[in-house]
Amino acid sequence: MITIKQEREHYCLVTDDRVWTVVERRAGKYYPLGACSQPGLSLDQPEAAALFRPDRCYPEPAARRLLKAKAEEWRYLAEHIR
Repeated sequence: MITIKQEREHYCLVTDDRVWTVVERRAGKYYPLGACSQPGLSLDQPEAAALFRPDRCYPEPAARRLLKAKAEEWRYLAEHIR
């Protein structure tokens, strides 16, 4: 079961109780970072395990830092594009 532990801007910190990752949420679907051209997934789909790509799984502290960095980057860009 995939659980959202924290949300910031359009990003979510998720875990499957073994590993942690950060995903992007758009229109109710979830996308792995760096692969947003793939179809979005619902967290309750069996295919959602693909969000935990080996190159994008982290220990919890590293995943929390990544979430913070991505959200801050998004906020910075959003404020400067206006």
